[in-house]
Amino acid sequence: MDFQFVKNIAHIENTNNLSEKNIPQYINLYVKSICFICLTGIIFFFSSLIISERLLHRIFRKYFLFLAMFFFSSYIITFQILKFKSFHCYIDLAVPLQVLHNVIIGNGPISSLEEALNGNAYWFSAHFSPIIYPISIIFSLVPKVETIIVLQTLGFTLTCLPLYWYSNRVLKNEIASVLFASAFLLYPPIHYMALYEFEYLKFAIPLLTFTFYFLYRGKYILYFIFLLLSLCCREDVSVVTFALGIYIIFVRKEFKIGVLTSAISIVYFVTLIFYIMPTLRGGHGVFQLTQYTHLGKNFSEIFHTLLFNPLFVLKILLSPLRVINFILYTLPVFFFSFFSPSVFFIALPNLLTSFLNGSTAHYTIFLYHLSPAVPFIFLSSVNGIDNVALFLDKKYSINSKESLPPSFISPIKKNIVVSCAFILLIIGILSQYFFGPSPLSRQFWDKNYTLADFYTHNYHYSNYQVNKHHTVANEIIKLIPSDATISAQQPLLPHLYDRKKLYIFPDIKDDTEYVLIDKKHRVKTGIGDFQMRPQFYYGLIEENSQEWELIKEEDGIFLFKKRQWN
Repeated sequence: MDFQFVKNIAHIENTNNLSEKNIPQYINLYVKSICFICLTGIIFFFSSLIISERLLHRIFRKYFLFLAMFFFSSYIITFQILKFKSFHCYIDLAVPLQVLHNVIIGNGPISSLEEALNGNAYWFSAHFSPIIYPISIIFSLVPKVETIIVLQTLGFTLTCLPLYWYSNRVLKNEIASVLFASAFLLYPPIHYMALYEFEYLKFAIPLLTFTFYFLYRGKYILYFIFLLLSLCCREDVSVVTFALGIYIIFVRKEFKIGVLTSAISIVYFVTLIFYIMPTLRGGHGVFQLTQYTHLGKNFSEIFHTLLFNPLFVLKILLSPLRVINFILYTLPVFFFSFFSPSVFFIALPNLLTSFLNGSTAHYTIFLYHLSPAVPFIFLSSVNGIDNVALFLDKKYSINSKESLPPSFISPIKKNIVVSCAFILLIIGILSQYFFGPSPLSRQFWDKNYTLADFYTHNYHYSNYQVNKHHTVANEIIKLIPSDATISAQQPLLPHLYDRKKLYIFPDIKDDTEYVLIDKKHRVKTGIGDFQMRPQFYYGLIEENSQEWELIKEEDGIFLFKKRQWN
């Protein structure tokens, strides 16, 4: 079956944007895979209705979930460390490492790399993430990259616990709860988030999941503790917690808790966006606003477009790549989230702000910007399964008109709940195969099978292999003093985070003392048009022997030092 007609109807064009580049060549792959997964899910759903629950109970006990958690965390930690050691980590790891290092040594949350990217060295001027401080305490105990990799992975893994507890209370079925929580560990966006560099926003996933679970249990002290911790991840989270407050008011009918939640969230958001962050940027507005210029030049124009030009907004949301990515976020839960619109509503603000963003990076499944929405995509699918099971049970159960105790669960409902949860596991495996980055995926083993054209998108097993070239790079890096100011290529920067100051090559300031380049590395991203003509910028250093002295060269790696003149 050929779906090339889609690109003609939707008028898809080539761009240089993340995962949108050469999208016509991917449209067949995406649509075919999605259709295959949906069809398989439907077939397995009806097939699973006749599978013996006793058989499933033998396989999917609690230990199955803990084994799944162990294998997920082991593979993520191992591959993340190998990715770092093979120099396939870039600026999004270098910046948080530099920020954490500066916090530990008393300089505050600053980064010279952040200043080069967004015009201000103070991290809170770009993203307000007070969670930096508790993380920095842990990082100071073991100041290694492995520390934050383990910490981040632990957050993803522990998310399974509140998901299991919540589903067990809602679905009242241990097998279904184990299957559901295990399906979370197969969710492709989670794997991409876990393998992609490091970002404080990702901690919102476990924290928001615990927040909702404690709300459900009525443990309000723990609820507000985790709510505040969630807000500390990044300013984005407040739009989701605002929606959570609305949910509490109108669905849970807890007026005081809901109003307090929404009030805290909106005051926090407005204070940060309109006062604190602009002040930290020297009076300039938050730079993220530039990503919505297609909607308006300022907040007023953007709101006006959203309210009075809904067709234009709808046209943006229905662009092919946005639709595909939205499907890829909801397909692994087999769209059960849509059957619980009240809980799914909580994710809506993060979904809208991301999918209306002009940058593809903000809504693609390959990055992390939809982290605050992920918990509610899964939590709503629990309620969605329960709602579907209740509907089918009332429709077909012979006991529907009989007076039964509230605790009674009919065999039909129980069978449907288990079947739905089993389907999520099957759909999760298929989604991981077609769209995931793990060893269960096709792209891990097949180098010709790619899902996007972007320099960070390489999940073939060869991407994790450490060789002699990487050993040489590490030895040369050791020659650079800790108090040095360095300009280096992106793949080298995460390994230099604890130096005095860093710049992205070919950006060389007056205070630059060392230049470190790697001619053999395939990634040539940097300042200006370095990607287009790297040798030109290499030559500016190599041919300027009066200013730059070659300290060490081996296997295509060059270390230069600025000459000192009396």
